[in-house]
Amino acid sequence: MVEILVRPDQRTDAVSIGGSPRARAWTLTVACMGVALVVASMTALNTALGDLAVATSATQTQLTWVVDGYTLALACLLLPARAIGDRYGRRGALLVGLVVFALGSAAPAILHNPLHIIAGRAVAGIGAAFVMPATLSLLTVAYPKEDRMKAVGMWASTAGSGGVLGMLGSGLLLRFWDWHAIFWSLGIAGLVIFALGCTVSSSHEGALPVSIGLVQFSLVRRWQPRCLRLWTHPIADGVTPWSWAD
Repeated sequence: MVEILVRPDQRTDAVSIGGSPRARAWTLTVACMGVALVVASMTALNTALGDLAVATSATQTQLTWVVDGYTLALACLLLPARAIGDRYGRRGALLVGLVVFALGSAAPAILHNPLHIIAGRAVAGIGAAFVMPATLSLLTVAYPKEDRMKAVGMWASTAGSGGVLGMLGSGLLLRFWDWHAIFWSLGIAGLVIFALGCTVSSSHEGALPVSIGLVQFSLVRRWQPRCLRLWTHPIADGVTPWSWAD
């Protein structure tokens, strides 16, 4: 159960920013699309690593960073990005995150150097760190208490299936195009959701869910062991991204 911490001068029975049920349903739709895109990007490249290695001459270590650099940036900045969104505006954090995510995702389709691809993935992870908490924060203030858990459950279900959607979607793209299509698709999807997110009502400060960060972190935690293996694996000992240029 998500508990709410409110300031003494706030009404605990205040209805949310969502307004009508239709507006709340639209907020839920945009939030689910955003979190599905963030999670799908974690797994989308797994089907293209072979083609990526041939096209860019990337080493195994570099390929590992291409996949896990995104998740690492997302996991490290998730909670700070959520705090920024709660303080200065959740919809603003969502929109800024989507733009950064779209630019970082599309950049590797143009820049074919392995270091550039890794940097682009890290930038996309920074954007995703703003998108994921903003989507859930918007839901918790858009829905009244009696409907909030249902909305959060739908959000979590969508996030859980995002990884599968990423694998299936990238596999379908590779059937007709090359690996560039994956990066272009992620970038275009980010811009489309950005346009849709402009229609969502914003909020800042107000009622802050105490356990919201734990819900989000639990979704990223399933990929955390891979990030830890990246740092502790013998092949990565003493290796940094900039050392590959030597």
